Amino acid sequence: MVFPLVQLGTATWGVANTAITKSPPTKTAKEGDVATNTGKSSLGTEVQLYWEYDGKEWKEINKKKYEDKTKNYTYTTGNQDPEAESISKAVRYPRDLSIDVDSDYVVFEFFEYQPPFKGVKSKLDKTGGEIAADIFKALGGSGALGVPGYILSAGIKIEDKVNVDDNEYASRTLALYNQSNDDEKFYKKTSRNSIILYMPEDISTGYRASWSGKKFSNVAREALTTAGSDNFASFIENAAKSMASAKDKVIPNAANKTLRETISAITGESIGADDVFGATRGVVINPNVELLFSGHDLRNFTLKYKLVPRNADEAIDIKKIINTFRAAMLPNFADGDEITFSDSINVAQNFIKVPNVCKISFMTGGNLNSNVPQYKMCAMTQVDVNYTPDGTYATLEDGSMVAYELTISFQETKLIFSEEVEKY
Repeated sequence: MVFPLVQLGTATWGVANTAITKSPPTKTAKEGDVATNTGKSSLGTEVQLYWEYDGKEWKEINKKKYEDKTKNYTYTTGNQDPEAESISKAVRYPRDLSIDVDSDYVVFEFFEYQPPFKGVKSKLDKTGGEIAADIFKALGGSGALGVPGYILSAGIKIEDKVNVDDNEYASRTLALYNQSNDDEKFYKKTSRNSIILYMPEDISTGYRASWSGKKFSNVAREALTTAGSDNFASFIENAAKSMASAKDKVIPNAANKTLRETISAITGESIGADDVFGATRGVVINPNVELLFSGHDLRNFTLKYKLVPRNADEAIDIKKIINTFRAAMLPNFADGDEITFSDSINVAQNFIKVPNVCKISFMTGGNLNSNVPQYKMCAMTQVDVNYTPDGTYATLEDGSMVAYELTISFQETKLIFSEEVEKY
């Protein structure tokens, strides 16, 4: 029988002290950032390497230090940097906008919308450690190599991480949620030219969480208190007792309801439960209000640009930019490839394709600007073009307007979670 190589604590079964070929990470980072990649041993096997950026260069660190710095659940997402072709072939305004190491600008790339539940994983895959643990547990009766299986499985360090195209996530659930945003196979770039514009005057972002007060009756409060027991079995056992003890609390409410319905049937008046108790006993029902979290919102933001052509070529570029945004945010007719449930062209006529989505990258030189917010894939919710931003109708010799004001509103396609604030 052949056993897999597994890591038990910090010891590794395998060949040690072999020369390793190493290359530090190439991604942009700030001081204190950590990363991981693989090197090659002299035997040709891959070896996991860990790095920390000291503000000037990447320095190799040990696995424990890497884990200590990543246990706060931060992680790096993938496929954020714009493609080189997106920058080199982009339509620009200003037309002579140069990109130097300290240049700030915005890149807009357009992608076909991908349904969020098409072709994605629906559940977590087991890690190598978890698979190895299962093998040892299966051998647990007599043990493996003379060691009981449960001891071996307990000694295997199972990290709650998953790798997607070499992108590390601290939360496997978050990885599943983000895969349709981060994995390049889920987004196909359109034939539309990318667009590069100057940094707008107003760059802002906001996060909105929804909290609301919820009223609970004494009966509901008692039942929920029982349900909140650390021992769920005790909740099942005590549920009947809890409901039985609530009978004396339900009777006044039932009588209250009967009285209100009688008055309403005779006079048509609408009277609430508190109206009855307040008018007859001088009391109202204890609201038992608790503040509960009900979710948070997708981020929305708007970018506004004033585009003033300085020559005929720039006027053409501005029209291209405006038309690209207008076309990308509008749906087009389905070509039939999406309609897999029918071969009839008449069925395909009933559908239109979802508009393109846009990836917005705030850049400094050739890297993402870490000093301003970045966004996941976004939908364009509104495109406004003002052809007389100065309040006067005026044109150039070729009929182009002397100035345009372009306003684009976006909404992110994915929520942001606490683990991601360093990146977004």
